[in-house]
Formats: sequence, C-alpha cells, structure tokens
Amino acid sequence: MSTGSAAAGQMQLSMQGAGMSFQGTPSARWRKSTRCASNGCVEVARRVEGTVSVRDTEDTATILSFRSDEWRRFTEDAKDGRFDHPLK
Repeated sequence: MSTGSAAAGQMQLSMQGAGMSFQGTPSARWRKSTRCASNGCVEVARRVEGTVSVRDTEDTATILSFRSDEWRRFTEDAKDGRFDHPLK
C-alpha cells in the first residue's frame, strides 16, 4: 500500500495490485442502493474517467474506486450468489 499527498481534508491511498483505490470525496452523482435501510447504506457513482466509485453513507470521506470491468465482474458474481455464504 502506498500513500500520496492530497488536498487538505482528503485522504488518498492506493492498494497496489488490488485494483482499487481510496480517495477523498470527489464531486460525483451518487446513487443510493434501493435496498437501503435507515442506516448503513451504500452509494455508487460512475465517474467520467470510466471508473465506478462506492462509499458508505456513514463514511463519505472514504471511497473505493474500481475499473468498470472489475465492477461488472463483482456485480455479476453478487447476482450469481457468490458472496451469499462467504465462509463456506
């Protein structure tokens, strides 16, 4: 993991080889999950550079960003039930 300098109030870390990065809150059009309860919701934003960003509504300063192919693979696996029983 490497850290870099960023503007005040923003954190920027990248996980080398993990295909994701953590970044401070950029301007984006966030969509909240339709399965959102009263708390602990997930929001997703498509970025102009072709990435998909994900954040927790309770911690909007931390954002995970994925390449579009990684996000597509994740959502396909989730729809197929791959993560339904992760400890089995």
